[in-house]
Amino acid sequence: AMCIGIAYVQMGIDAGLDVDSFAHRINFGSFSGSMEIYKEIAMRRAARRMWAKIMRERFGAKDSKSWLLRTFGGAMTGYYTATAQRPLNNLTRAVMNGVASAMVGDFISCEPPYDEPLRIGWSMEAQQLAEDAARILHFESRLTEVIDPWAGSYYMESLTDQVEDEAWEIVKKVDSLGGAVACVESGYMQREMA
Repeated sequence: AMCIGIAYVQMGIDAGLDVDSFAHRINFGSFSGSMEIYKEIAMRRAARRMWAKIMRERFGAKDSKSWLLRTFGGAMTGYYTATAQRPLNNLTRAVMNGVASAMVGDFISCEPPYDEPLRIGWSMEAQQLAEDAARILHFESRLTEVIDPWAGSYYMESLTDQVEDEAWEIVKKVDSLGGAVACVESGYMQREMA
């Protein structure tokens, strides 16, 4: 995701745009991941730090809004973690997504709805339960009152550093292969994701 973001910013600059005139409009997906909540939190924390560093140091962005990592979804464990055998358990998984989202200052999203793996389309009941769960986490649990409650935790800081170091290695590898566009054209990105 960072490499693709870099490619987009570079294309804007190559087109003659000032980085601060458009960088604040770049959005990333939800960074879907796993049920390992601590790793998911660390990954999103690392992504924020990385994007800010990329924008400041690589592209010379001066506007602090350009340094902010924007995502259009909260933490999501990924649709592959949901099960058809006991679909109501998926609601618990989705609520954990919402908690992880809140723990990194993201928009709370309790998705996918519990009936996603049944392939019947998202029922109104499942959608309503997901939305209600998000509202409960936001308004009743008040989990969004602190943007980064893990700041200063030895475990979380250490895990975030580890995740960030691993991600920088990927960025360096993609850069050495000519950047994200070249890596997509060569099939490298697709092979790595597979």
